[in-house]
Amino acid sequence: PWQGRTTILVDTRRATHDDATFEAVVSAAASIAVANGVRRDVVRLMTTDGTDSGFGTGTTHTHALLEHLAVCQWTGSASLRAMLDLLRTDGQGALIVVMGHGTGDDIASTARLRGRYGLVRVVQVDLSPGRGRQPAAASETAVIRVDADTSFPTAWDRAIVARSAARTVARSAR
Repeated sequence: PWQGRTTILVDTRRATHDDATFEAVVSAAASIAVANGVRRDVVRLMTTDGTDSGFGTGTTHTHALLEHLAVCQWTGSASLRAMLDLLRTDGQGALIVVMGHGTGDDIASTARLRGRYGLVRVVQVDLSPGRGRQPAAASETAVIRVDADTSFPTAWDRAIVARSAARTVARSAR
C-alpha cells in the first residue's frame, strides 16, 4: 500500500529564535508530526543540531518524535545549511522546514530542494510585533507564515486550501 513520506526539519539555531518563536516552531512541528502519524505516513524528524529520527511509522514512532520535541532546545552550534546539504541526497516525499526568524537566503536555500522532493514547504514563525514580513526569495506559496496575527493552524489551513485551489485551476485548464 502507498504511504506518504514526510521529513520535518526543525531549525534550532539560537540566532533565529526568541522564547516565543522557539515554542511556536516546536509546537508547529509537533502538529505536523501528529497529523502525518494519524495518516499513517512514514515520518522523519530532523533538527539543525544534527538529530535525525530516521523514517518510521506508527504510534510509538510518533510518540518518540513528540518526546524529542518536548526536550528540544535551541543551540548555537546548529546549521541549517549542513542539514539542507544532507537532505539534498535524500529527496523522497515531502519536506517541511519549520523555522523562526529565518532570512530570505534560508528560504531560498530550502526552496532549491524542490526538484528533489515532491513538496517543499517552509513554515516561518515570526511573532515579534512590528518586525514586518521577511522578503521571500522563494515563491510565496512555498512559505507558510505564522505571525502575531496568524496562528499556525490558520496559516496551515490557508496554505492547504490555496494548494487545492491551484490544483483545481490547473486541472480545469487542461
